[in-house]
Amino acid sequence: MDKKHMFEIRDRDGLARLGVLRIGNRQVDTPLLMPVINPNISMIKASDMKEMGCEMVITNAYILKKSGIEKDVHEVLGFDGPVMTDSGTFQSHIYGDIEFSNEEMLSFQQKIRSDVNTIVDEFVEPDDSYEVAERKTMETISRAKSAYNNCKTLALPVQGGLYSDLRKRCAKAYYNYEALFPIGGVVPLMESQRYEELIDVVLTCKHYLNPSMPVHLFGCGHPMLFAIASLFGCDLFDSAAYSKFAAEDRFMFENGTMPLSAISEDICSCPVCSKHGIEEIKGMEKTERVKLIAEHNLRTSFQEIRRVRNAIKNGRIWELAEIRARGNPALLYGFNAIKKYKKLLEHYEPLSRKSSLGTGAESFYRPMVTRAVKKSKDCYISGFYHQSFVPCPAELRYTYPFGQAIMPYTKRAKAMENLRKREPGDEETIRAIARMQFGADAERALLNGELTFVRSRKNNRIRNVMCDGEHILSLRAEDGYFTLKLGGGRKLLDLPYPRMRVVVNRDSEEPAREGKNVFAKFVVDADDKTIIGNEVVVVNENDELLAIGRALMVREEMLAFKRGIAIKIR
Repeated sequence: MDKKHMFEIRDRDGLARLGVLRIGNRQVDTPLLMPVINPNISMIKASDMKEMGCEMVITNAYILKKSGIEKDVHEVLGFDGPVMTDSGTFQSHIYGDIEFSNEEMLSFQQKIRSDVNTIVDEFVEPDDSYEVAERKTMETISRAKSAYNNCKTLALPVQGGLYSDLRKRCAKAYYNYEALFPIGGVVPLMESQRYEELIDVVLTCKHYLNPSMPVHLFGCGHPMLFAIASLFGCDLFDSAAYSKFAAEDRFMFENGTMPLSAISEDICSCPVCSKHGIEEIKGMEKTERVKLIAEHNLRTSFQEIRRVRNAIKNGRIWELAEIRARGNPALLYGFNAIKKYKKLLEHYEPLSRKSSLGTGAESFYRPMVTRAVKKSKDCYISGFYHQSFVPCPAELRYTYPFGQAIMPYTKRAKAMENLRKREPGDEETIRAIARMQFGADAERALLNGELTFVRSRKNNRIRNVMCDGEHILSLRAEDGYFTLKLGGGRKLLDLPYPRMRVVVNRDSEEPAREGKNVFAKFVVDADDKTIIGNEVVVVNENDELLAIGRALMVREEMLAFKRGIAIKIR
């Protein structure tokens, strides 16, 4: 059966993505929070959730089936947007085996017209032995395979417990499926604040899943986790936490949870708290109070999702994630586990960002920083260095992130004073930047000839680089890196194929020549060292130069996505 949903990236910040998920004739924006609605106990109407900004909800098909409800799920919930249904796996985690088979539950989900059907996977507990975890994971993979061709839009949970090789095996088994990929079996980790293990699981799954498909972090509904989970590539979240905490008189905030008894001032400005005030809420009858706290919790959650989207759009998701991590000691400890995943995170890091680099203790482990420090070691051409937030070659003092790091004024002034005593030469600077941005082999190919420079009238800095009289590069003021010109692109074709290239099929040749953007579905190959935001040469399958552009995806994404722009042509 043909799959109807498609996922497209509209903007990104590393692994974090602003996307559009199309499900049938509906579409939603990601990152996305799906509130869990219990069809038998609903604190907040679905229509009221929509007014708060809810685009999609999730409910439990197992509960509906046990209750004998077989009507259209949209009618049951009173919600006209997309509805995802869970299959009862979480109930098996809590209560033991459920009564219905995978086939029965999928058939029921289709009968009630669920937009996204979830298979009955085997919940791998964190303390399961390897043998038990392997058996459950292989059974989950088997059920996914048998269900795939019989449902339009499926959710295929990635299981494997705390065993990285089993998570990898499950993720790779799903690679060619067009589906939503929930990361399953993680609620016990969140409930016990085992955040280091949670991040291990998320990044392991993300590493091996098809990058063109959306990733759903099952049971993640606390706002303090949204930024961090989005940073590591999760696109969808769901949880009943808003109602569960409300039932315990607990308020959810973006930096944690607070009992009503501990709140003595009006510290929240959401519509609920602004209208009633904390003392009025304390004096309410239990049912009314719980309903209002649930609404506060849900509004806080949607507001944080909007903050996350805004941070991704402006290249500040790392800052937001670090702020959230600092709000909880266990979360901060877990967040620092990212050091183990430097290679994966660096692979998806952009060349530079729009924003300056705020340097806190955690910032030194950002992939942008670790990659820059590692690559800069090959760029000490003059032997001079500049003291940014870390020592760097003097030639790179204006490049991102060295030139955009926020430092105390006295420290920066002293560094610049020392530098003026030993200024690197123009050619040394140009070669160092080219080596940093493109690699030593590309620097040699680009700058092979007589170099001359065109300077800015305002500040006398180099703006254009000429080689044997031809314009090959322009130097950007905002991040200190080069924009590649067609003359430079021709010189890079001397590098071994497909180095520095993105190769497109025949259908995209003429549009690329005419300056139109290259879409991912037309890409047939690319340099596996392509960096998001970096310059690339667009060629046809005969290795003929078509255009110069800026990569918006890494190679794996270009080859996997069927929608979206891969190369922004200049």
